[in-house]
Amino acid sequence: MGMAINRYVYINALRRPAFQSHEFTLSYSQMERVANISDIKHPALRVALEAFNHSYPMDISTLADLPSQSGLGSSASFMVGLINLLATLNDQPMTKLQIAQMAIELEREKLQHTCGVQDQLHAAFGGINYFELTGGRIRINPVLMTAERLQTFRDSLVLVLPA
Repeated sequence: MGMAINRYVYINALRRPAFQSHEFTLSYSQMERVANISDIKHPALRVALEAFNHSYPMDISTLADLPSQSGLGSSASFMVGLINLLATLNDQPMTKLQIAQMAIELEREKLQHTCGVQDQLHAAFGGINYFELTGGRIRINPVLMTAERLQTFRDSLVLVLPA
């Protein structure tokens, strides 16, 4: 069982006009301007764009409430948000589970991250959930509680960030 917190990753994308040169401008903690996806240094941006076979120039910028390496699932949240954005831009509707599964696949297989699956699931579904993982299947069980109990629970939480 676990839960998502109200901290966010913001990812914006803008298709560049066709008359501009074919390039990608990426703004995160660094700035990149590249002609081809394969030249992108940011690994998560590169593998996600490759996975969607992106073919048109665009500007992508990101902001986050929490820094990377915080231990609070920021990289999983970034990947989930990026996949959701790219699916929407490509008019490819995806369910929350499909987004989480793609994020897990890209992070584990393409980026070779040693990670579980809970961060991607919590980022995709939000709220408080119990995930059952058996035989490659994922079952999502939302934890339901009254508004009063939820408020009592929230009031008892403390978020501690590393220095």
